Amino acid sequence: AEDFAAKLLDVARAPFDLPGGTHRAGISVGLVHGADGDTSLDAVLDRADAAMYRAKSAGKNRWALAERCEALA
Repeated sequence: AEDFAAKLLDVARAPFDLPGGTHRAGISVGLVHGADGDTSLDAVLDRADAAMYRAKSAGKNRWALAERCEALA
């Protein structure tokens, strides 16, 4: 997953032409490694979202791995 995120960042950094000039895009990626036990899809997405915002706050155009969390009951 980390290699894939790094490749996404590389692709997004490449300049592209549009009317009006050359532009660049930036992305921030939040990764989750599997689910812990019976964790719901919403909980997994929340973890990925939190990781994405950590990546943004670290300087944008980065990826971050979600923290582990306990399985939901």
